[in-house]
Amino acid sequence: MNRHDKLKKALKQNFDEGNQYDQRKESQLIWVFNDEFQFEEKADKLINLQKKSYWRYTNTPYKKVLIAIIVFMIAISSTMVVPAFREPIIDFVVKQYDKFSSLFVRDESLEYLNEQLPVKIEKVYTPSLIPNDYKIIDYYTDDLNVFFLWSDDSDNTIEFYQKVTSSYNNLNTENTVMNEFSLGNYHVYSYTQTGVSSYIWYDKGYIFIINVPEKFPLEQVSELINSVECDD
Repeated sequence: MNRHDKLKKALKQNFDEGNQYDQRKESQLIWVFNDEFQFEEKADKLINLQKKSYWRYTNTPYKKVLIAIIVFMIAISSTMVVPAFREPIIDFVVKQYDKFSSLFVRDESLEYLNEQLPVKIEKVYTPSLIPNDYKIIDYYTDDLNVFFLWSDDSDNTIEFYQKVTSSYNNLNTENTVMNEFSLGNYHVYSYTQTGVSSYIWYDKGYIFIINVPEKFPLEQVSELINSVECDD
């Protein structure tokens, strides 16, 4: 027996001698349950937990910490995924035909919007950051459409459309490539045709379209789109 084992034996003998079991003393103990500590409730809860099938997985502090970490990671993952379902995007479809192609709203995508779509133009929206060298030359509105037209001295134009989503039919996209990306706060569809770039997006129950010269910087287009606001 080495010195380490001798020390352990001596310590155990000392402890046993100082804490000998005495049945007479134990029979004289009086247990007093203080309501403040809720012993009975806690005991009942512990008994019920032990009956659960998952008790063996959670009955140590280490296991509880591990489970807490797993739950936290699941919560973080859920937080990252859920917004994609909470913010549905209007789905546009491009169909090719013999001599032209058309772009239109997929009806199924409208079913997932958590809002009441207007059936007519209830509020008129316009971009507020039109370049200073462009002057308004035309304007038209009815129950389903709003149209603005601006032009500069070189006959370059900016066209803005606001359309009721349910009435949006199609748009000629012949010989074009449809692009899909985020621009500022919006999910935008874009294509260029005969020197004009078109940007299409959904917001507040309406479809918006801006047509600008192809040479327009994308940064300026983003400013135009994100400046669209109600006239009221």
